[in-house]
Amino acid sequence: MLVWTDPLPCRMMLEVAANVTAEPLTLEIRSVVVQALILAREHLCQLALANQSCLLQFKAFGKQTLKKLRVSPDAVLQAAFQVAYHRMHRSRRHNNLEAVSAYEAGTTKSFLGGRTEAIRPVTAASTTFVTKLLEHGKNEERSQEDKEQLRKLMRVSAITHRRLAQQAAAGHGVDRHLFALYVVFSLLVFGFGNYTG
Repeated sequence: MLVWTDPLPCRMMLEVAANVTAEPLTLEIRSVVVQALILAREHLCQLALANQSCLLQFKAFGKQTLKKLRVSPDAVLQAAFQVAYHRMHRSRRHNNLEAVSAYEAGTTKSFLGGRTEAIRPVTAASTTFVTKLLEHGKNEERSQEDKEQLRKLMRVSAITHRRLAQQAAAGHGVDRHLFALYVVFSLLVFGFGNYTG
């Protein structure tokens, strides 16, 4: 088992900070930069005005119904996001589901200084469920066998999502770990501090 005992990044940052003196910085912004900023602001305003949002009150069922079915409401919501994304962005030439990377923040508040860990809600189980859900039209058009298969796939997807959320909360997520490795690697490769290895 590998145990990290050397606070190298912290030590290196302190070494760098000890050798840095702060002084006021005067910026001279050329007119070209000012014009680019004005254009960027106008473009951002146009994008904001082009954004549309509306509220949909879904009353067919809610959190309590999902809890009675013993599935995570959060997992069902994440699958709903996946369905909505596919319906909005499906390929014009292909009708197959393209899984995209998605992110959901999971808490690590049980640890001292714990903040968040990434939960990746798009899994093989959720993609299988969403693909099957999108195969047919409305629920009334499905056979009882299809409905039962969808229930099972939804449960597997929800269990997978809940397991990932629990792993993230327990500190077993990989996103932050990989990011920390990247930071340490960058510090070592780019020579910050006086680390000689």
